[in-house]
Amino acid sequence: MPDSVYRHSLSAMVAVSLVVPRAGVLSLMIAWVALVRWGTRRVPQRNHRHVTGFVSLTMLVVVSALASMTVLPVGASGVRLVAWFVLAAGLVEAIRRLPSGESTARALGRGAAWGATLAGVVAVVEVGVLGARRADAFTGNAIVFGTMALIMGVVAWWLAPNRRHGAVAVVAAVVASVLSGSRGGWLAIPIMVVMAVVEHRRRHGVLPWPRLVVAALGLVAVVVVSAGDMPVHRLGAGVGDITGYVSAKAPPTATGTSIGARFESWRAAGSAFRERPLLGVGWGNLNEVFHEQVAQGRRHPRIATFSHAHHQLLGALASGGVVGMATVGAMLVMPAWWFRAARRSASSTAQHLGSLGLAVVGAYVVFGQSEAIFDNGVALGLYALVVGVVLRHLDEVFHPDQVDTDPSALPASPW
Repeated sequence: MPDSVYRHSLSAMVAVSLVVPRAGVLSLMIAWVALVRWGTRRVPQRNHRHVTGFVSLTMLVVVSALASMTVLPVGASGVRLVAWFVLAAGLVEAIRRLPSGESTARALGRGAAWGATLAGVVAVVEVGVLGARRADAFTGNAIVFGTMALIMGVVAWWLAPNRRHGAVAVVAAVVASVLSGSRGGWLAIPIMVVMAVVEHRRRHGVLPWPRLVVAALGLVAVVVVSAGDMPVHRLGAGVGDITGYVSAKAPPTATGTSIGARFESWRAAGSAFRERPLLGVGWGNLNEVFHEQVAQGRRHPRIATFSHAHHQLLGALASGGVVGMATVGAMLVMPAWWFRAARRSASSTAQHLGSLGLAVVGAYVVFGQSEAIFDNGVALGLYALVVGVVLRHLDEVFHPDQVDTDPSALPASPW
């Protein structure tokens, strides 16, 4: 089967991943893994140290989840989480089987550019035309929609073969994020902007200030026309939630606000960890813990509807104990360490890829402060795809003698 089939299908899958229901996206990911697995009969023996390490880190989370079963059975949502981590490892393994990391990275960038653009258009239609309160691409999850749109915008900026389309994708991604009303995602925007500016200055020396000003004004105009004062209202409500929760004179209802309930779930997760510090209460069992603490009058009733702790590492700490938190944390820390090393290498391409990797990992760390981002199969799958593709290209950069060279499969690099 021609290698272009794998790349084009990867681009198409990424492009529609934010506007298709979660079950559909996960089905597409499974189908793509199967396509690559059974379409590539021969896998050359290459030095894919980083990719292999990332697959191992992903499977360690699965092992830790299974280990927690020795204490308590894994809940239904825990079984789904284990399946998603297995799928994430499968996505990275499929990336390893492709002949060229460079062309795979450009395919990812092309798909991300179209995905971010599509997300921005859908968000404007939802909020500005149909009058929805928050944009979620009709998937019911505005948080994942807004945060993943930002990830696609960043990937498009770094990897899209057409730089103009990459710039449009960035604007569309920010529009989608703002219209989603996902305040936790907004916190990552400054980090991404700083990383993009630093990388642009490193590669080009000067910043296109006129274009940046025009893009910023256009962004503000689109948001104001589509959402009105919704972003300002959301920020104000967030500040009110925090001050109401931490105030000594706060009424009991303050703990049931959007952010107050998150604080309550954090405290509940901390209590669960203290009771079972080594292997936790079992993946997928946090809802039972929340119900129990609500019944005891220790937490606000709103958290009884939560299936996770709305914090990535606190949730992992409660669900899998120290072992679970260490394995989930390693999926963020180790890639960041590899990307930091790439930033310090002599290769300009490695520095470019390292900057992208750090921006993506940093964004997921920020997202994880208010959401258990890996508990969503789409968000976890996109993380595996982006990090896996970047690591695959880095391994190729550091070992150019092991690249499968097919002139028809390797268009000229835009970098």
